[in-house]
Amino acid sequence: MGENYDPLFPADLFTMSERASGYIGLHILGIIVMIFLFFGVFHFLYLPSFTEILLRCRMRFDTGGAILLAIARSTPEFFFSIMGLFFAYSDIGVGTIIGSSAVNILFASAAFIGQPRHCSWCTHLRNFIFYLIAISLLILFCMDYSIVWWEALILILLYVVYIVFTVFETKLFRCAHNAEIDEAISAELRPIDQINAEPEDQSRNLGVQRHLESWLSKKSRYITIPLITISLASMFLIVYLLTWWGTLVGETFGAPPEIVGSIALSIPVSLIACLSVLSRGGKQLAVHTAMGSNIFLATICNSLPWFINTIFITGNVFLSSSVGCTVTHLPVMYLLVTISVLCARKPVSIVLCVIVSIFSLIFYALLVFYTYAIIECPI
Repeated sequence: MGENYDPLFPADLFTMSERASGYIGLHILGIIVMIFLFFGVFHFLYLPSFTEILLRCRMRFDTGGAILLAIARSTPEFFFSIMGLFFAYSDIGVGTIIGSSAVNILFASAAFIGQPRHCSWCTHLRNFIFYLIAISLLILFCMDYSIVWWEALILILLYVVYIVFTVFETKLFRCAHNAEIDEAISAELRPIDQINAEPEDQSRNLGVQRHLESWLSKKSRYITIPLITISLASMFLIVYLLTWWGTLVGETFGAPPEIVGSIALSIPVSLIACLSVLSRGGKQLAVHTAMGSNIFLATICNSLPWFINTIFITGNVFLSSSVGCTVTHLPVMYLLVTISVLCARKPVSIVLCVIVSIFSLIFYALLVFYTYAIIECPI
């Protein structure tokens, strides 16, 4: 990315030849351990704190999912973007964001399988239009493989417009809001202080998760912000280690940073985040969150670090050609999911998930082909 700088990571204990002879297995083991630690922090501490805020503020669940939980779900990718730009000096963060976008799209289609189409057409149309605008601008800005400050600022302002539009959507356009869906989600997404409502004699048989939530229930009003702070610090450290060790694994096996980020790092981290939202709020809230997360990924996750870098540090941010090429295929995947869901007059079948899964495999294959120059970039 741009000029060649030495990554801001500690010197590895092993040389390249030692890693190639087998010691790289320790780094891979470390990545696996960090992914499990990330699951614990995100699922048991970070996400419950945000769902608590969502319920306490009495936000509509389509709005809260598309904005509040989408930001929470996209936090790891934002940290990866920071690590890639300011620490690794590579496209590993951009690759993680691209891979996470593909996972979000696949997850949104899978969540609809066997479920009636409850989300209003306004919700899908709003998300698709903003996502299409964001991706179109991103593709346009990436055509010269560099980002200047005003391009990053436009993407940031686009997300601000998205937030305002989402909050006032029903008033501006009188889009139908399904209150029954909010009630159904609310039944699944109970406040923390109501989670441990079971009799005391049954609580002894509860698992670690329920006991942790029981403890949170007594302190939920007072520790939400401290929990978020601790979780953010923990995830930042975890992402730092994942980026460091992922970079070493990529160097050892000859894999470019964008491949490591989009496949090895983004897939497990994104699946953990998506499934955590699904387990706490059900399919409807998970879909709202996945759709909102894609817009956050396309606007803020890259553009905010880019803006800071271009204004205060090195000037323009330079990107690899494979990044711009791969981004062009994301709107097609999103359009496929949106049209299929909107046209469904009955529960969405597994055919949709199969189609999107095939397209996802093609998407990752094209990323590899563009990166290794097997296929020439069309832009």
